[in-house]
Amino acid sequence: MEERIPPLTDAIAWRWRRLDKVTSTQDIVRREAEAGAAAGLILCANWQSAGRGRLQRRWESAPGAALLCSLLVRPIALPAQQAAHLTMITALALADAVAETAGVQPDIKWPNDLYLQGRKLAGILTETQIDANNVQWAVIGFGLNLRRSFPEGHPLARQSIALAEVCGAVPERETLLRAVVLHLAASCRRRRAGWSPHRAWQQRLLTLGREVTVTAGAKRWHGTAVGTTSAGALQLRLQNGSLREIWAGEVTLSASIGD
Repeated sequence: MEERIPPLTDAIAWRWRRLDKVTSTQDIVRREAEAGAAAGLILCANWQSAGRGRLQRRWESAPGAALLCSLLVRPIALPAQQAAHLTMITALALADAVAETAGVQPDIKWPNDLYLQGRKLAGILTETQIDANNVQWAVIGFGLNLRRSFPEGHPLARQSIALAEVCGAVPERETLLRAVVLHLAASCRRRRAGWSPHRAWQQRLLTLGREVTVTAGAKRWHGTAVGTTSAGALQLRLQNGSLREIWAGEVTLSASIGD
């Protein structure tokens, strides 16, 4: 069943489809994008049997415990080298929507997670279609923990956090989704007018100024996260004093804040 979201003062006619159980909202919306679906499709699921995050990691959540969504944006007119701006915009929109509806302010962890009280609250996955060095469309997926998914003793119990653990009342999923889309739509309009989300995103990164270890496949670097490039790469000051730009990898923060 598809429902229209009330007008968001944006050119995109946003509409959502709600399903109980899917393999992956991201995979379904991606297939629809490849088949020519119109912009503005939002698919939400109560549970995913094969949810995934960045680097093909599995996204685990108990039924009804998270806001699980993927949405389609097109056309974008965004250079391929700025594709990470979509993840930046989504992270800011998610963080602002949580602050607005739940009264708590998450931090952003490079490159695509929201953290609260040192634990993971949400993850973002952005997948794009590139043609002639431009982003033609993007499928933006996110999972945000509303209620605890894992029992004590589960490996992910100490690493993740849910809004129910810190809020008196968890916002309804539709309320939270609408807030996310409103912030996302506003940022997309600003981006089309020439605004870059990089500065606002970088200011919210809890990664910066911290001793971190970055792992990318068999490679590992340790140093201080000192900044990011405008395209989203992490700038790491290594122990020998050299500066390395890292485009992808898993970051483990000092003081035992991990993934």
